[in-house]
Amino acid sequence: MRISYNWLKEYVDFSLSPPELAKCLTMAGLEVSNILYLGSEVENVVVGEILSLKPLPQADKLSLCQVSDGKQIFSIVCGARNIKVKNLVPLARVGAKLPGGKRISKAKIKGQTSYGMLCSEKELGVGEDASGIHILPPGCKLGEDIKKTLTLEEIVLEVELTTNRSDCASIFGIAREVSAILGGNLKPPRIELKENGISVFDLAKAEILHPQACRRYTARIIRELKVGPSPSWLVKKLETVGLRPINNVVDVTNYVLIELGHPLHAFDYDKLCEHKILVRFATPGEKLLTLDNEQRKLTEKNLLIADAKRPIALAGIIGGVETSVDQSTRNVLLESAYFVPQVVRSTARQLGIDTESSYRFERGVDVENVLIASNRACQLIQELAGGKVASGVIDVYPQPFSPVEIEFSPEETNHILGSNISPKEMSEILTRLRFNISQKEGEKHLWVRVPSYRNDISRPIDLVEEIARLYGYDKIPSGMPKIEISDSVDDKVLMLEDFVREILTRLGLCEVVSRSLVSPEYYNELDIAIPTGLKGTVEITNPLSREQSLLRTSLLPCLLSVLKWNLNHGVPDMKIFEIGRVFFPGKGIPEEKRILAGVLVGTQEERYWEDSSKAIDFYYVKGIMDSLLGELGIYPQRRGESGIEKSSHFLLEEGISNKIMVDNEHLGNFGELANKVSRKMEFRDKVYIFELDFDKMCRLIEIKKKYKRMSRFPWVSRDIALVAPQGLTFGEICVKIKKVGGELVQDVKLFDVYFGKQIEPGKRGLACKIIYQSMEKTLRDEQVNSLHMRIVEELERDLKVKVRK
Repeated sequence: MRISYNWLKEYVDFSLSPPELAKCLTMAGLEVSNILYLGSEVENVVVGEILSLKPLPQADKLSLCQVSDGKQIFSIVCGARNIKVKNLVPLARVGAKLPGGKRISKAKIKGQTSYGMLCSEKELGVGEDASGIHILPPGCKLGEDIKKTLTLEEIVLEVELTTNRSDCASIFGIAREVSAILGGNLKPPRIELKENGISVFDLAKAEILHPQACRRYTARIIRELKVGPSPSWLVKKLETVGLRPINNVVDVTNYVLIELGHPLHAFDYDKLCEHKILVRFATPGEKLLTLDNEQRKLTEKNLLIADAKRPIALAGIIGGVETSVDQSTRNVLLESAYFVPQVVRSTARQLGIDTESSYRFERGVDVENVLIASNRACQLIQELAGGKVASGVIDVYPQPFSPVEIEFSPEETNHILGSNISPKEMSEILTRLRFNISQKEGEKHLWVRVPSYRNDISRPIDLVEEIARLYGYDKIPSGMPKIEISDSVDDKVLMLEDFVREILTRLGLCEVVSRSLVSPEYYNELDIAIPTGLKGTVEITNPLSREQSLLRTSLLPCLLSVLKWNLNHGVPDMKIFEIGRVFFPGKGIPEEKRILAGVLVGTQEERYWEDSSKAIDFYYVKGIMDSLLGELGIYPQRRGESGIEKSSHFLLEEGISNKIMVDNEHLGNFGELANKVSRKMEFRDKVYIFELDFDKMCRLIEIKKKYKRMSRFPWVSRDIALVAPQGLTFGEICVKIKKVGGELVQDVKLFDVYFGKQIEPGKRGLACKIIYQSMEKTLRDEQVNSLHMRIVEELERDLKVKVRK
């Protein structure tokens, strides 16, 4: 935000130089990023008058102008289309210097000699408009140095405001800060308004249909005014801070916006249907042609100002063309209102509009300043455009402002800051900031009433910050905090996250981090039925864009998108994982869960010249799950009756996937990506995925190692070939074998799966090795054979499998 040094001095007494003032504001939390000395780069540019204007025969788009500086006439070749005879313009004569080091010399253009140049705003460094020549207001003195005419020898401070300091988005707001910091006298603008006898209530009506979006709306009417150019002092002030003058009425609203920080809007009163104002939300499909000549298609989330028949402005953002003030306007309805920041921000982002008005409403303006700004604007319009201000003001204010009162402890403030500031000095600082201070008899703490313009102050800690920045951060001594530090639950979870990352990295996976914010089309690319629980997404109130308007409910779609992007860019092998949060609607606030998910495709090891590496398959992913859970001390097979079971996860291919159960809790899923999803995403190779509930993992983890004595007696193995229904998992077969064999069965290893002509449809062949071993003695063949036969019998009887012999 640009602040004029000289304009600032009109509202507060101080003697600091611009660099000193910049340092003072920066140390108080209002960073001054730059100091501009306007006009220092402009030399030999004067006010000129166009005497004649004719096209160049050799060039359709160029004109030959005769321009006078009051003493001499110059022939100038110019390509601008916005100039006409008798216009006063900036004339850069031969030898003139412009910002950027540009020098003007005599030039021959299309056979015609040009003795200088006419300048645009951008060429003079007073604005950004380079579309045409800068037309000066009538009354400027011919031949006068343009630096004097435009007050180019002005000093401007560029202040980088943080979003919470909306109270400083004006000249007077900065003046208020300077007064508080330096103790200088604050001089608010004097407002003396003369009202006419006709009541405003006989001329117009206003109604707020949605008070949750508009807390206050005021309207004043000025009749019989004359719209015309603004006086030079007003033009100069607006140009200094980067605004383009339009006409005296509109310029006054912009002047008050910069002066007091409150946006206003002037409507042509005679163009309002039934002279009625309604503050309402748009109906879907409504359209409005805004002042930037853009036709806006509106939604039910856009707050409007409307008359009895149509929308006339986007509330707090930009007005409409149909009711705009122009040269024919004679009567004006002046709007001053308070629109809720979230509503303005949502519309501005949706429609891609950024204006001086929306900048302030999005951050929050002072609801108690609404009428002050309106009165100030009416006073200036009366002075500059004449007219009569109707008596009274329409002021729709459903819930008047109630000041925030905060209990404040000087002792606690010193404890937080590590300072030794006296309670008296703290009270003085808060008083300079215009906080109302009171203290009850016998109490050490203070009661602080917050001004209406400080919407960033709501808690005691906010007041601590105010004390610190006004007292001076550089005066607060440095020191180490004296507090006990102990591990928290979050610290342990973070340590476990790092441990899991280390394990998966050792297993050859790479970590990725995707956005938590996703688009409504989050699952569309998968082309698959989504479980109801995952559809209940959490919407962001004020999203930056539609693509970031929801909180994700699963990590896998993002990981699959990452995979697809890499495959499309020539990366054939991918093994990636992510530990992140997913979100679901909850009571009050959204519920959060930590999830571990991964996606794998390609070969198990890095490809070399002989290309002998095996492709990733189901058992490779199962091995990763076994290794991960084993390192964490989580053993599904040991804790549950069936640790590995069939999965019905919506992204997994039926029959080539499993779910992991621990203590009858569903820990997660792994397996092959559903063929339908692979086809939709155009994956040529088989893709494997896994997804585990990380919060449950944290509860089950046993990092402390438990050791078991090894048997000193030899082990014996027996192979067994089975024909089993496809619906029967190997995990269920393992559980049965270990239940029958008891402690003598040390392990069961699957070494072959077979589908072929010899196997009936709906069944598959499984071959496994059973390891028998005793901790107490050497097992004899008869004992092993007897136990093995009993296992075979019970498998055939209870699980309906057939043992191949």
